[in-house]
Order: sequence, then C-alpha cells, then structure tokens
Amino acid sequence: MVTIALNGSDITGMVTKIEWAGSDEEVARTCDISYINAPYDQNVKNLPVPTLGNYITMAEDGEQLFSGRITGSEKSSGYGTVTANCVEDSQLLAKNKCKYNFCEPTTPEAAVEMILADYGFPVGSLVSTGIEITSMIINGDSIIDAIAKLYGEATKKNGKKYRVYMHAGAFCVEEKGDISTEYVLSEGKNITESHYTEKSDNVVNRVVLYDKNGNRTGEVTNGESMGAYGTYTEIVSEEINVDAETQANSMMQDPEQTLSVTALGNSSCIAGRAISLSDSATGMYGLYWIKSDRHTWENNVHTMQLELDFREVS
Repeated sequence: MVTIALNGSDITGMVTKIEWAGSDEEVARTCDISYINAPYDQNVKNLPVPTLGNYITMAEDGEQLFSGRITGSEKSSGYGTVTANCVEDSQLLAKNKCKYNFCEPTTPEAAVEMILADYGFPVGSLVSTGIEITSMIINGDSIIDAIAKLYGEATKKNGKKYRVYMHAGAFCVEEKGDISTEYVLSEGKNITESHYTEKSDNVVNRVVLYDKNGNRTGEVTNGESMGAYGTYTEIVSEEINVDAETQANSMMQDPEQTLSVTALGNSSCIAGRAISLSDSATGMYGLYWIKSDRHTWENNVHTMQLELDFREVS
C-alpha cells in the first residue's frame, strides 16, 4: 500500500493520483500528487492544505520511496483536484556552487563525502572506487557537476559509470546498473504496450589518442560500426595515472536503441537500475538499463512507463 504524508501527517485519504518519476539525465526524482479540492465542503475544507515548501513523503508498505518539497501547484476555484509538484532535495546539488583544490591524493568517494558534509547534506552510501585522484581543481562548479568530475576520473580508469540518488533523505552514489530489480518484463505477462526506437546520433566509433605534447600515439576503432554508420571521432589526451586505451574504450558508443514500455507497476524499477527483459518481439533477453521511469497510482492501480537502453548490462 502506498501512503502520502504532508509534513509527517498522513493525507493518503485525500490523494486521488500519484505520479513518481525519474531519469538518468536528472539528479532529482519528482512526485506529483493530485488531491481533492472542494473549497465549500466543510469536511474537505478542514483537511491539511499542501503549500509551497511543505515536505511530502511517499512510502510503500512502510518503506520510504520519496521525500521532497512542494515546488509548485495547480488549482482552480471550483471543485475538482489540486496537483502539487514535488522535487527531491537532491535538486539542491545543482543549485549550490563549490570551490575546492584537491592537491593531495584522494579518492572520489572521500572527496564527495567531504563536499556533502561541508554543505550540510546528509551522506548515505557512496560506492567505493579505490581509485586515486592525485589532484583536481573544482572552480565554481555546482556540487552535482563536481561529483560528476570526481567520479568521472574513476570512469576513465575502470570504464564504470555512476549515478547520484537519494535514499531515506541521504545523498548516495552507486555504480550505474549495479542494482538489478527482481522484476522481469515479459510480453503477455506484464507489458501492456511497447514502442521501439533506434538512432545513430550519438555513435562514437573512433577515438584518437594523443600524448601530453600533442603527438598522436594511436587510435581505437570499431571498423564494423564505421562501415555501417560512417566515422564518428572523439579525442583522448594523455593524463597522469589514466590508461588512455581504457578511457577510449569507455567512450565508444553504439547506435542508441530504446524500448518504451507500459507495464504493471513495480516500485523497484527506477532509472539507473537494471531490469530483466524477455521479449520475443524484439529478440531481446537479458539485463538492460532503465533510462527513465514514470510510475502512476490511480484508482488502486499501479502502472509504469519505462524507457530501456538496449546496451546490455552483462
């Protein structure tokens, strides 16, 4: 059962619809709640009224899924519903700028923990990379961009990708796709609608390597991709303690293939995680990224719309 609380007080009974969403491209998840609006009904008039800045929390079977502030609302003077737009506090990572000079060896996780603590943000689980950063200057970047830069150094060395998320009100970082849902998407079982797209806009199939003096030292290519789609080139310059070839391989991109599905809802299926797919229509079987998600609860029915990236996790 899903419950909604306003500043700690249960208002589930007045909520008619919930839309909870997130994307790989956004640091903060959102939650829009629609609730009864009957200004001339004394029973409804006495209920709590969500206002800007109030905290909304959503839980399922006692486990908190969302906590955020109301940042906007839509209502009319007549009967009907009011929709309150809520955003996680992780949006503050994009609203606060920071300045640091890491001149002593550190790790991304240690540096991020320090930044979050300096700004008074609760620190949750920060995935350990064990990768050393010898030096880095953060000069007026937003905190989320600083986190991306720090963990980006790990990506250059190990090819892994990372995402920021919130859990129980704390800021966390995990390896993208490291958590897999137990839910399996399957045609004829829980998928009610699907839409497949494919595009080559973001293809990278050639990376040229240069040393610190600007001399070309080699290249990494995907000949099959170049023959099929043309040549799309990126450049990597030599960096201290970074294996250029590993970095180059992490930059290679195949055509983007996505499957948008509408299915019976499961709250573990959120952006940045991996999900099992069994779909004979597309011939895809295995674990795939969830790029974005939108969950809707209405009339006691939970549905979800997921966008899956067909680059297989494993």
